[in-house]
Amino acid sequence: MGACLKQHCFIFVFAISAYLNGVTAQTAPRDPAGKEGYGFSRSTHSEEIAQVHKPVSLSGTHNGTFAKTSMQETWNAPSPSHQTPAGFLTNHKSRLIHRLSLLFSEPISDMPTVRVCGIAFVVALLILLALIRFRGKRKLNRGLKDEKRAIIIGPEQDSMQCGEGDEAKPLSRCFREAGFGTYEMPDLKGLAGYLSSVSPHLLAVDVRVDGHAVSKVERVLRRKGPLSNIPVLFCNVEGLPATTPRPAVGLLRNAWHIGARINNAELREIIAPLMSTGDSQRPGTTTLQTAVNALQGRIIDDSLQEVLSFMEMGGKTGCLLVETSQPYGMLYFDRGVIINAATKTTTGMKAALEMLEIRRGIFRFAPEKKPAESNCTIAVAAVLLEFAKRADEAAQKKQKRRSTEVLRRDG
Repeated sequence: MGACLKQHCFIFVFAISAYLNGVTAQTAPRDPAGKEGYGFSRSTHSEEIAQVHKPVSLSGTHNGTFAKTSMQETWNAPSPSHQTPAGFLTNHKSRLIHRLSLLFSEPISDMPTVRVCGIAFVVALLILLALIRFRGKRKLNRGLKDEKRAIIIGPEQDSMQCGEGDEAKPLSRCFREAGFGTYEMPDLKGLAGYLSSVSPHLLAVDVRVDGHAVSKVERVLRRKGPLSNIPVLFCNVEGLPATTPRPAVGLLRNAWHIGARINNAELREIIAPLMSTGDSQRPGTTTLQTAVNALQGRIIDDSLQEVLSFMEMGGKTGCLLVETSQPYGMLYFDRGVIINAATKTTTGMKAALEMLEIRRGIFRFAPEKKPAESNCTIAVAAVLLEFAKRADEAAQKKQKRRSTEVLRRDG
């Protein structure tokens, strides 16, 4: 930055110096030989003084004319052939002052070159300021690129905690230990602008900062598009167990309600998919490829259908374990085909359909793991088609039942 500023200053000074040389060459007196001088003729000392004090007549005055000297100071500069170092500096200074006097003795309206230089300087200055701002912003973005970012909104640093018993500590410290860069806000004011500048991967909100904290955060995140999919922890929610988070029912797909604090195991499950995502992805846009390669992920709404589709398209072989609050079922794949499906109560197609009905949970994939025996051979497409068919039938029955109730009430 300093080198760039010095370069622009040097260019400006060079331009002014070149212009001054041009003005001096046009207006400087000539010596007896007819050669152009440097503001002073190569004559005797008395001639130099006379040249400097030559009066300039000003017309248009009342009651005669009066004379005005162009300069009221003289310099005892030795001739160029006998200059000492000190004399050279003195003569150089006098020439510079003489050039400046010639420059500013003319009206500005008669000096188009000066106006052009001024405009050029202003434009160069504006470009320089724009470059400074752009480089500063690019440096900030480069610094934020390699870190996972968490925004913590709370009145105090320790208002939200993680851990149990004596091991409880501020939630911000837990995030930093997990490798997150933390950004803290005391309230919800300016949240929309802050989200645009920081672009977080995780958001933790103390609901006590505002009586409508949940609804306000939901509205802001929904307007931000991809950011509506990032994990959001609503902490200090009344009426919840101390350390067990619950999925939040609302506009956000990945929101959690937490009581006084969250235990370390639950926190690790929430942030584990984030720590395995690449830096090239925007927060909240974790792909299925990333999730399966990380060997685990979170089930939200109908996301398990997308996981099964990826297993089929990728020709994966291994075991997909599906969990809710406890292990729920397993699906074994052989090159993308389901060869074993089982829950605690059912097997085969029925077990696969039951697992697709899970709206909140966790999946873990163990590559190359094979079952002791095969209890089915089902294509993923057949499972998804049957599930969609049953969902349509259930929706039609629900609509028919609702219509019947309306008719009865009207009749």
